[in-house]
Amino acid sequence: MTSEPTVLRLDRIGAVVFEVDVVVPDTARAHAAAWKRCLDAFLRRHGRMVGVAFAPFDVREDYLRHFAGRPRIAGLRGFLADRGIDLPDNGAENSVSSLADCEMRSFLTEIARYGVPPNPVAVRLLYELRARGARTAAVCTGGHCAEIVAAAQVRRLFDAVLDSARAGADQGAADGGRAVPARVFRGGTEVFAAAARQLAIPPAQAGLLVASADGERAGRRAGFGTVLAVAGPNGSAASVHSATPAVAGDPGSAIPAADLAQVRVFGRRREPFGIDL
Repeated sequence: MTSEPTVLRLDRIGAVVFEVDVVVPDTARAHAAAWKRCLDAFLRRHGRMVGVAFAPFDVREDYLRHFAGRPRIAGLRGFLADRGIDLPDNGAENSVSSLADCEMRSFLTEIARYGVPPNPVAVRLLYELRARGARTAAVCTGGHCAEIVAAAQVRRLFDAVLDSARAGADQGAADGGRAVPARVFRGGTEVFAAAARQLAIPPAQAGLLVASADGERAGRRAGFGTVLAVAGPNGSAASVHSATPAVAGDPGSAIPAADLAQVRVFGRRREPFGIDL
């Protein structure tokens, strides 16, 4: 982690896109509760069917071992394999897809009912960016970004909220056809670029704040002028990349991940920005 301030220069960029995990970093409790609700019900049914004792899902040990930091389906398959359970990928009941769907429905119910806390440092940065005229967007490379942002009560801080499903629908409408499948946008690059289009600013004139090394690489591929990979709560670091020397180092350089509390804003959004998208 760097102790030196990292500067977002609004004389060089006119918008900042936030990966939602930077703004709402702690959805793990809600996901763990949702997995417990769905998997305990399944494990009871399965135990009765095969004649084994019910062993409940542990919201700490099982979640951390199988789900934390992993794609949902991969985590679920790992958990089932650890329990010696083989399920088909698809099916109306007792399948990998039905359990994953159950977890997502339960997660959305959980955050709608109880909310989810935003990162106060990110909220302060968003207020400052908007006060200085910058456009802002929240993005998820998965789904349900709007619901997460709404549950954190920060929707008013964004001009656009986009996830893989919304990006696919918007791209299909722009092309005059059917929605592009959401899976096309799940790598990050396409959904980040789609967020810049929503803000009517080329990626080269926008900043991107992400929560992982994968997000940082996707932002570079999308052509963002400034990409900050924000260190997590435990100090884990990815890197910072900037194509603009005055923002965060030499072109193409990598420096330790940014401490979000050390990010500073310089200047105001200049007009007009080019919109040759």
